[in-house]
Amino acid sequence: MPLFNESLKVGNKKFDNAIIFVHGLNGSRDSWMGENSSFVSTLKKQSDVNANYQLFVFEYPSKILEAGFWKKIKAKLPFSGKKKDTFNVSIRAIAMELASDIRETFGDYKNIVIVAHSMGGLIVKRAIIDMQAVDLRKVKLVLSLSVPHHGASLAELGTKLLGKHIQLLDLKRFSDFTNELTYQFANLEDKPTVIYQSGHQDEIVNEGSAIPAGVTAAFRIDTNHNHYSVQDISDPASHTPYKRLLKELKALVTLGQQQSSSVKGNAPMEFDIPAGCSLKVIAELLTETASCTISFTGFTDAELAVGIRSQKVNAENTYKGLEALQHLTEEPSVRYKVNINGSHYELINHPN
Repeated sequence: MPLFNESLKVGNKKFDNAIIFVHGLNGSRDSWMGENSSFVSTLKKQSDVNANYQLFVFEYPSKILEAGFWKKIKAKLPFSGKKKDTFNVSIRAIAMELASDIRETFGDYKNIVIVAHSMGGLIVKRAIIDMQAVDLRKVKLVLSLSVPHHGASLAELGTKLLGKHIQLLDLKRFSDFTNELTYQFANLEDKPTVIYQSGHQDEIVNEGSAIPAGVTAAFRIDTNHNHYSVQDISDPASHTPYKRLLKELKALVTLGQQQSSSVKGNAPMEFDIPAGCSLKVIAELLTETASCTISFTGFTDAELAVGIRSQKVNAENTYKGLEALQHLTEEPSVRYKVNINGSHYELINHPN
């Protein structure tokens, strides 16, 4: 099923930035839109979001009550003139479809932000692992809302009641699927910044599963939501994940605009670093705007996610700009060497 475009598009305006929403088990596009308090409806009220981001909802078949064998038989029957029913497929299969949709749809986009709820977060992680490098570099941020990174205990009860539900089997606590996914994602060298949310009232995904071990305070959000209320933006002023998303969206646009006007190839650069940006995000945006590529060697996830102090930067070229960033990090121990090979930059952590 293709990405569903839910943008307030003005004429033939071309967007550089996209937000993709991915629902969870038993969800649909209605999980994100339709109601005045939904994520999509609330974001549409933000003029700066409408002016800079195109919104998409990725929808896939995911129903808890699926009539197994007969459902699949029915889906294959040629009902004249009627839409055929769909049936659930594995998280891995859905992730492959998401990765393909991103590859086909977002070739001209510079920045992609993904907001994922519950099982949708596992789909996104698997898709990121499967993505081609050129697509992965565009994914700058993932907002993880009540995602069972280590599975959910209720999934075990669900499989006992409903039998071999293909998605519930993957969602069981510490299943082979979630264990493999956690390992592969943790060892992925080039991945986007992830902000993790956990709700104190969530009786489906506990804190230990929603926020993996080692996530620092800057990249975790603890709220009083239950598993589903986190998707309700009835009060934007008090909805911490929504406010953090807005902050990150504005920072990406601000930095991109400054770079577009001041960074041309190897020319001098001058720009203000917005609050809330990480070392990895800024380094990628600097090199991308200069039509170059970048890789990171020897960094931990925490070191790449370290914040950069909000400050004006002046540098004679991209190389000098990347060098300067290490002296603006909020963690003084983060130091690296910058290597250049043609139009490719490499940051090597802790050089001898």
